Amino acid sequence: MWFLQSCLPNIYFPSKNSPASTTASEKSHWSPLYTSLQHGISTNRFETLVFDYRGPTVTILRLRDDRVVAIATDHEWRHSGTRFGGPFTSFFEILPKISRIDEPNSIYCNLKLRSSAYGLNFKQELKIDKDFDEVHDIEVWGCAGAETLSEQQKLKNWQKQ
Repeated sequence: MWFLQSCLPNIYFPSKNSPASTTASEKSHWSPLYTSLQHGISTNRFETLVFDYRGPTVTILRLRDDRVVAIATDHEWRHSGTRFGGPFTSFFEILPKISRIDEPNSIYCNLKLRSSAYGLNFKQELKIDKDFDEVHDIEVWGCAGAETLSEQQKLKNWQKQ
């Protein structure tokens, strides 16, 4: 976690008081959105708990081939037939070797749309099928602060009604 946090730009660390604040004491903590240890490995739960979070996220995956990777994206997760991700989107391989790729429009995520290929991938670096069979553990952290998490919950409640 320290390695990831030290490599990410300030957009992943919103200030508690004002957008211009940049000191470490004014930064807010990340919010856990989804963890397979608590929620199980499920594309439905991943979608329910992660999609519609309107802020940057960091997704950490431990794969069945013993790799540990992370995806940091400054755009919200969504089903799409095209790639997404803004200028602060990055892919990190943590194990077995450390590497980093910064690339906008590099995330592909489609777990529902029949008109496009299913799966989740980051360019050629990561390919996961729609059932997450390659994933051993997954955690997703919301990086936009408590207000964004509250807005996501309000939207989910409205959608339920």
